[in-house]
Amino acid sequence: MDFTSATVMGRLAADPVFTKGQKEDGSDDRCWARIAVNRPTKQKEADYFPVCAWGLRARILAEHCKKGKTVLVHGTLRTNNKQRPDASYDNYTEILVSQIILGPMPITKGQEIQPAENNLPIHPENKYLVSEFKQSQIIAVQKQIAALLSKQSVAK
Repeated sequence: MDFTSATVMGRLAADPVFTKGQKEDGSDDRCWARIAVNRPTKQKEADYFPVCAWGLRARILAEHCKKGKTVLVHGTLRTNNKQRPDASYDNYTEILVSQIILGPMPITKGQEIQPAENNLPIHPENKYLVSEFKQSQIIAVQKQIAALLSKQSVAK
């Protein structure tokens, strides 16, 4: 049995790029982003990982993430190739996203830090990230996701 798996946590290097697909249910919507992960060295170096999300995950990434946002993505590695005009190929590897966990936005100079609330709905596997969100933010995102999922199940 063969498989690939990748989990990366870092900050978005730029705003995600969203492409609306042809299907009404949104299953062919795409979103690309690059995640910067700091290396554990004294020099300030980072690795940049390209990620691609489809469907509902693409819309979540596009709507709720901007440059600097902390995200944790889990998915599979995928190698693609793109033909150049001279008939040669560019090969590239990206992470095909299967799970996204949203983290906090970075604090900018002069911004007031809001304390996390203690009564958050926490999933045991991601409490270390979700606990930094305000409960109202989590509820708003959960409602949007539930609405999108209900639209998808009705369309099928």
